[in-house]
Amino acid sequence: MLDIITCCNDPRIDDLKRLIHSIEAHAPSARLRVIAFDEDITMTERIVRNAGGTMLACDPLWSALGQRLFHGRGHYRPGVPMWMYFHKLNMFNEVNGPTVYLDANSVLLSGETPPTPGANEILFHSIAMRGRNIPERSQFVRAWAPEINEGFNLGYCHFGPKVADLLRQFAAIVPGLHGAFLGPAPEQSFLTYAMAFLGIHGRLLHDLDPGIAPTNNGSLPIEQDAQGIYRYVDPPFGGQRVLSAKRPGSPEMDPVQRRLFGQFD
Repeated sequence: MLDIITCCNDPRIDDLKRLIHSIEAHAPSARLRVIAFDEDITMTERIVRNAGGTMLACDPLWSALGQRLFHGRGHYRPGVPMWMYFHKLNMFNEVNGPTVYLDANSVLLSGETPPTPGANEILFHSIAMRGRNIPERSQFVRAWAPEINEGFNLGYCHFGPKVADLLRQFAAIVPGLHGAFLGPAPEQSFLTYAMAFLGIHGRLLHDLDPGIAPTNNGSLPIEQDAQGIYRYVDPPFGGQRVLSAKRPGSPEMDPVQRRLFGQFD
């Protein structure tokens, strides 16, 4: 059974509804667990309960870590302090088997079982943009663990219990880190540093199955083929399968996004 985790609050409730509807369409037997991004979750709790999911208990370990590393560093998005994004890392709590995390502004487009991560690795859809996880001025992490590249986009990841245990143990003991180690994407930046320090390997789904696109950009045209498989239409990913798609954080959708995501309204 696929174990799916997301993170949400009431301002993102429409996104959560689409994600739930896409899971019901493509993986109805999956177990859904939802992390509370903040305390504004009255509607979120009701929607999750009605869908047969559960709210995942939040461990203060992660918010304490976020405040230790990012307190006073401003807001990632207007009105949201950077440290609050560490709530997403509650995905590493109570992991008993292979688990998939999807951002709430995503939709699941396939019921196929994704490639299984190794005991000491995390699978991702895509690499982060340069400078988001590792500051441009910092060469330390790149030199220390060159296979990390720029780190990874945390909108989709697939991992198992060993990695989750390692990250929780590390989070409990890591001191404050100098800003030279941490980029502007808070939780992704920490995860990149932790993976390098702990020797956790990051791989793209595309590396294990070249038929899976190395991105889940829901702003690119995606169509279902005659077998019901979602594929990108245009180069450079044309013909490659899309297991899930994510749209940008803006509430407004362009026509391409509306066509894809609107079917799950």
